[in-house]
Amino acid sequence: MLPLGILIFAVGALVVLNLWALVDAKLAVSSASREAIRTMSESSAVESGMVSGDAAARRVISEGGRNLERFAMSWTTADGSADARELSRCLRLVARASYRVPAVAVPWVGALGSVEVTAASSELVDPYRDGLPGVACAA
Repeated sequence: MLPLGILIFAVGALVVLNLWALVDAKLAVSSASREAIRTMSESSAVESGMVSGDAAARRVISEGGRNLERFAMSWTTADGSADARELSRCLRLVARASYRVPAVAVPWVGALGSVEVTAASSELVDPYRDGLPGVACAA
């Protein structure tokens, strides 16, 4: 009876640890997408904004001690087009970040599959900023 109790405890501990890994990854990915979109919306051009936003998101992920190979970023506008050529006032940008978390990490065996955790953040380009085309909108 004692070995069965130990086995149940070990399996329960693995399940709890994997659930916590998912929650922790969700928090990290949310922070990364939020930092990326803030950096992007304050930039002066789309290309440089994507580069600096991606760098900000990767910095958040790496400072949390996570593997950057499991991390991915994508950029779109609010209307779903992935092709914003230039920043304009009131353009809503969307940053989507994802991170693959091992589904079950079994000692001596490794990970058995993975789960992808995603988060998206959006922000308007400042409607009153100088040097951008477009008219100011009601933010």
